[in-house]
Amino acid sequence: MKKILFTVIFLMTLTTYSQEEKLEEGKEYDGWIYIEKSTQGNIYYKHFKENTIWFKFIYKKPKKHITFFQEEVIVESYIVLYKFDCDKKELGFQSSGYFTKEGLVDERQKNERMIKMKFPFPDTLEEFILNYYCNKIKKN
Repeated sequence: MKKILFTVIFLMTLTTYSQEEKLEEGKEYDGWIYIEKSTQGNIYYKHFKENTIWFKFIYKKPKKHITFFQEEVIVESYIVLYKFDCDKKELGFQSSGYFTKEGLVDERQKNERMIKMKFPFPDTLEEFILNYYCNKIKKN
């Protein structure tokens, strides 16, 4: 009886594991190009215009977020638009938004002239994004 139970549990685990989608770096999924899996979730990008790229973070587990209007919502993803200057090793924030199942719930935008370019701190997500853009996206 124990062998049968063990076999059933093992097969269920194997089936569940094999049903998870294996994401491939550089491959497009629903219009977004997959970069990698982080501890928080999956990271994607989409071209916007020259030296400007959208990055999308889909959380493993939905998160609580307080909107600009002090409303608490559960968000599933976050997108941010960055402008890049690879020669100067700088990036600037232009726009961002949080998404629930229903859609966009909170957004921030800056006029292109108001973008403040900056050097990202070492070992941060912004440094990773800058390096990824300059070394992989822009070179292609």
